[in-house]
Amino acid sequence: MLSLLLLLAVAAPQKTSTTRLDLARAYVRFEQAYAAKQEQLEGPRRRELHQAFDRATIAFFTGDGAKVLADLEQLSVELGAPAPEPAPKDETNYDELRLAALVRLNRIEPEGEPLRLALENAKARAALLVNQPSPNDSAQFFCDRRALSKDLIREIEALEKGEDPYRRRLGDWWRVLPQEKGNLPLRVYAPLAATQDTPVPLVIVLHGAGGDENMFFDAYGAGVIKRLADQRGFLAVAPRVSMRLKPETLEQLLTALRYHYAIDPARVYLVGHSMGAGAAFGLAAATPERFAAVACLAGGPRGKAERLPPLLVIAGALDPLANADGLAKSCAALKEAGHRVTFERKEDSGHTLLVTEVLPATIEWLFSQRP
Repeated sequence: MLSLLLLLAVAAPQKTSTTRLDLARAYVRFEQAYAAKQEQLEGPRRRELHQAFDRATIAFFTGDGAKVLADLEQLSVELGAPAPEPAPKDETNYDELRLAALVRLNRIEPEGEPLRLALENAKARAALLVNQPSPNDSAQFFCDRRALSKDLIREIEALEKGEDPYRRRLGDWWRVLPQEKGNLPLRVYAPLAATQDTPVPLVIVLHGAGGDENMFFDAYGAGVIKRLADQRGFLAVAPRVSMRLKPETLEQLLTALRYHYAIDPARVYLVGHSMGAGAAFGLAAATPERFAAVACLAGGPRGKAERLPPLLVIAGALDPLANADGLAKSCAALKEAGHRVTFERKEDSGHTLLVTEVLPATIEWLFSQRP
């Protein structure tokens, strides 16, 4: 069932004129309302919400955007979500600012790989400054163009001086990893601890099908991963992923991140949801030496593995997409083969809202697995 829906997520056209921006706004609004009321929800009501959200998820995978919006609006209102506020009017000519930034950036001749990569990131960030953000490009419509335009002034000035503007950068920022066939977008969240020279843990989070680099930072649990990073002092990184994330891409990502942050190689962790859980398991099996521990939420183990780092798999009994019994059997087979696997079944949880509910405990489990 999950494999079929993953294909539909990629192939199914929307039956209406619903845009990705429409869906993102509705989804983020619901996640914010759910996260705010999560502790107050009784078991039966929680079950209802999980099942209702999963029905909306299936509607998304089959291309029925209108149903998704209607369902999420109803659920958000039931949870007491405030009415969405209209976007403030902004008459800034971002097209002009983008062109001016790119002119300056194109004159820079960086010395060394770290500065070359920093320059490519500055160019990609400058490209987000457009007067009319595309409603189907999440990197553009999630971008705070006013803040970005100010940040770019400082970034360009640093690059012109031969300095890396992203070294030990604090907070939430969007960047890219240059690839042969284009850039891989990702979000980075660096708490105060990551701005120092003392190595910090790294947690890489992989989103589900149909999502992108913004899901863990803006949607799942209303961005709870960032609050957890502040509390535990780890660097959080969310790349945009497809069904498979190649080991060589992982190596490139780790190298690029080390240019900017001091990362403890013995404390690199991986978390994936749904399709991202499958990608996480694939990476864990291909490069087990890279991770201190890995967590798969609502998806993951398929087939055998010669070696694995400690693995946590959490499944929702109500999940219509990633069957909990099937995941349990896969985990049992891995344990029988001698791997360290922990399986947890959440009786009142479904597919997507499972992440909101278990992510804090998941991070605790990862950090409890000592290198």
